[in-house]
Amino acid sequence: ISFYDIATWTQNATTFKIISTNFVSNLTSGGAINTIIKGGMTSGTSTKISKIASGNVIGFKTAAGKYGAILIRYLNQNNPNKETQIEVDVKVQK
Repeated sequence: ISFYDIATWTQNATTFKIISTNFVSNLTSGGAINTIIKGGMTSGTSTKISKIASGNVIGFKTAAGKYGAILIRYLNQNNPNKETQIEVDVKVQK
């Protein structure tokens, strides 16, 4: 299906890491994201994350140097089937 074709999208060099933190109560500002996410991404980062689960917080750094976090709120299965559904919350520095 053509609308799933992402071959022409611009791909930026974004790095990821699963971080152990409370998404709601700890990541309340850009400064908190900088301290917790940037501090947690000093090593062990990757351009891909696998084996995610509901409740995981994934820290990321964009090609532009912005840090943020993704909370996996809901995941019905952990495989690449087209029936997989995921619900996320995202916080990014301005």
